[in-house]
Amino acid sequence: MVSLRDWLRRGLGLGAFVVLWNSLWGGGLVPELRTRLATLRDNAHRDARARHLAGMAGFFDRRFVAFVLAAGDAIPRDVHGVVLDAPQIPNWGGGFWAIYHFAPIPTVRDSPTVPPGWIVAAYGPSHRPGLRVVRELPGGALLAAPR
Repeated sequence: MVSLRDWLRRGLGLGAFVVLWNSLWGGGLVPELRTRLATLRDNAHRDARARHLAGMAGFFDRRFVAFVLAAGDAIPRDVHGVVLDAPQIPNWGGGFWAIYHFAPIPTVRDSPTVPPGWIVAAYGPSHRPGLRVVRELPGGALLAAPR
């Protein structure tokens, strides 16, 4: 004879299976996976820079991704750190990705002060007053303290 406890366990197990099945095959996960796999397949032969711009890294703002990639190439070797000045870019919408991209150089977001030896990667048309432009980049510039 099957106890009530066994019936409940079977029912909960079946319910969990149905929820998992529906979330994997009935919801929006499958089209999302198809889109991501198609992007990977279409860009597998390209270099890392092109894959970043074409893939999910650039989904939120492709100009910001192009700016970060260009800034990473243009940062002088003697820089101690980077202040990322991109107030219109949210942390989860690219800020954390940019900090990851600049590694191993220490990077902070939107700091009001620039420590000595650090450089500002300013995204957007406006630049901080009192800093000199080290290099213009697509979508922004690298800035440093005056000499």
